[in-house]
Amino acid sequence: MSFAASNTAAPGPRELMIGGKPVRLAGYGIGDFGLNIYWHSLSLILVFWYAEVVGLDPKLA
Repeated sequence: MSFAASNTAAPGPRELMIGGKPVRLAGYGIGDFGLNIYWHSLSLILVFWYAEVVGLDPKLA
């Protein structure tokens, strides 16, 4: 058995499940969702800060 012959074998189901494209895409989606939660909560805090602490009109904040 040569090294080239072992590389041409199809990956097993466990390899597809762990390192496959759907898992990678789900990972990117979860990361993007986390970033969106962070960004929107920061925006909400800033609106509160500008409206309540600084005294800016909420329409302008």
